[in-house]
Amino acid sequence: MTVSLRQKQWNSFKRHRPGVIGLLMIAALMVLAVFAGLLSPVDPNVQNMDLKFLPPIWLDGGKWPYILGTDVLGRDLFSRVLYGARLSLMIGSLAVFTGAVMGVPLGMVSGFFGGKIDTLIMRIVDIMLAFPSLLLAICIVAIMGPSLENAILSIGIVTIPTYARVARASVLMEKEKEYVLADIALGRKSLPILIKGILPNVFGPLLVVASLGFGGAVLDAAGLSFLGLGAQPPVPEWGALITEGKKYIFQAWWLILFPGFAILLTVVGFNLFGDAVRDVFDPKSVKS
Repeated sequence: MTVSLRQKQWNSFKRHRPGVIGLLMIAALMVLAVFAGLLSPVDPNVQNMDLKFLPPIWLDGGKWPYILGTDVLGRDLFSRVLYGARLSLMIGSLAVFTGAVMGVPLGMVSGFFGGKIDTLIMRIVDIMLAFPSLLLAICIVAIMGPSLENAILSIGIVTIPTYARVARASVLMEKEKEYVLADIALGRKSLPILIKGILPNVFGPLLVVASLGFGGAVLDAAGLSFLGLGAQPPVPEWGALITEGKKYIFQAWWLILFPGFAILLTVVGFNLFGDAVRDVFDPKSVKS
């Protein structure tokens, strides 16, 4: 019985222990995000000054149902971290979508047509790559104004060169293969060749970039929020929570520990998953 390529890839992924761990971490994050409204014991924005700076429940002075304690306004930290998971998934998804939608077509057009079009697009990409991604994102947000929406857009924009480069390299390899040369010889138009012929065959490398970029997008968004350029209070975004809690680091250390730990687990989970996806889509890693 012949085993399909997809089945081989899935079997290879299941043998990749760090990748499976990363997938489980992502699944847990998704569950927390989807059911945040049911799992959070208190409304994340409800203030109670009589309960401010409550420590986590396992420490002296902790109080149920404030599992992870409260902040300077008496808001439940556990509930705010839970709702932050929902925001993180949204941030990562929109940033990856923005970068892919803009970068992949540019890279595919550049690689397929070559010539002056290739030179023009790649020089623009090189200029964008000359700037550190976070610095470029900061400049974009500074121009558009600080907000979560602008932070997501800026993160998506700075990932365009990565998608464009990967798409171009993949197209350059694919367009020399027989099925593409046959389509060109038959006189088929370029757009159907790119969309129906080449795109499905370059999906693997692009999926690797997206899975690895998801964690980076969450981290960059937290960094922008930490600098006051991303999510604005009272939005319970993890970077913003750290910014709010840094003033009280010696008085209420839990205000920065738990949001920071949530960012750590999310980034590690997506990086482990992305590494596994990269190994699976590498033809040398899929055994016959």
